[in-house]
Amino acid sequence: MLCLLLVVISIGAWSAGTEQDLDAAEEGFIAALLANDRSELEKVLGAEFFYNTATGRSLAKKAFLQYLDAGQLSVQFAARSEVRTTYYEDVAIVSGVYRVEAVLAGKASTSRSRYLHVWYRQNSSWRLVARQVTYLDG
Repeated sequence: MLCLLLVVISIGAWSAGTEQDLDAAEEGFIAALLANDRSELEKVLGAEFFYNTATGRSLAKKAFLQYLDAGQLSVQFAARSEVRTTYYEDVAIVSGVYRVEAVLAGKASTSRSRYLHVWYRQNSSWRLVARQVTYLDG
């Protein structure tokens, strides 16, 4: 009985730590975008990262970073809501809604979008490997 209790407690602790670590990774991704911190983005984005944008473009990691380097996107503000997370061992799927204020191709823009992030835990760190965004009305 004591062994079972210890297993349940350790699973609960692993789960809480996993959720906190993933939430920190999500916030770190946004903080890196806000600061246009390429070195931090290099760390948080997995080697296989791709981004399906709300306009239909698909960008691999290198193309996404070049897009940011070229000044095509400057995120000024981002807030998450309606966040839902599902875990599958070392994979997590996060969906929610972002409200974003940004400068896109030189034009100020405010948008709401539904997003889907796929994260992979590698060597105890979460890496964002896929991002999909769809604009919402209003």
